[in-house]
Parts: sequence; structure tokens; C-alpha cells
Amino acid sequence: MLEILKTDGSTVVLKLNIDRATMANVENFKASLDGIVSQYKKVIIDLSAVNFIDSVFLGSFVVLLKRLSVNNGELKLVGLQPSVRKLFELTRMDKIIQIVETQEEALK
Repeated sequence: MLEILKTDGSTVVLKLNIDRATMANVENFKASLDGIVSQYKKVIIDLSAVNFIDSVFLGSFVVLLKRLSVNNGELKLVGLQPSVRKLFELTRMDKIIQIVETQEEALK
């Protein structure tokens, strides 16, 4: 589900390799992040393979952001499909989670 694409010091780039991010796979997602959050301050997640996110899975990004914020970390999302981006905009999550177009931009 989560593939590590790149690590660099305190930064990790992950790719979420599922078409539909739903309540059915949110616990696996959270479990996959446990060790990552304790190891890296900056987490970048590529969502280019994701075409749908439900509200439960969306909430997991808020939980992740809070966990990272405790240690002055940050979360960036990249490669959002138009339908996924629209969900982030409608829920105003794009105001609290930084969304960028490319991994290169996120790494700057």
C-alpha cells in the first residue's frame, strides 16, 4: 500500500498505491505510518494513484499532520487527481495540509 520512494535525512517520500482510499484500508495505512512518523520529520505522500478518498481516510491525514506537528514536522501531499483535489478543497483541508504538484516542488 505505501511504498517508500526516497529518503533523505529527515525527509521521506511515500507513494500511496491504491485506487480507492477508504475506511476498509485506513488502519493498514495508519499502521504503515507508525514507524515512519517516529523516524522522519518531513513526510511527502504521492497520491497520484488514488482516484477516490472517503471521509475516514481523509481524517487520517489530519491525524498524521497532528502527529508530525508535535515534533515540528510537516506533511505535504503531491500528485492529487482532480477528484481528490476537489475533495480537499471542498473540505478546506487544502488550507491546513500543503498540496503541491510534484515531488521536486515538495522537496524544496
